[in-house]
Amino acid sequence: CVRAYVIRSECGSLGPDHPDTAAAGHNLGLVLDCLGKSSRGLQLVQEAKTVSRRLRQVKTCMRVCV
Repeated sequence: CVRAYVIRSECGSLGPDHPDTAAAGHNLGLVLDCLGKSSRGLQLVQEAKTVSRRLRQVKTCMRVCV
């Protein structure tokens, strides 16, 4: 399964909170939506959005705190 390959390769080396992992999850979610698997696609897009927001908050805090 392509999803399993992407998750193993991205999450395994970068971790689930890495921007590239979030981007891969987002892109995979869009593909799944196009393939008619909208509920799973939406779930992946929402997870990617959550990670992206968390990363933005960390960057903002680092700028303010440093």
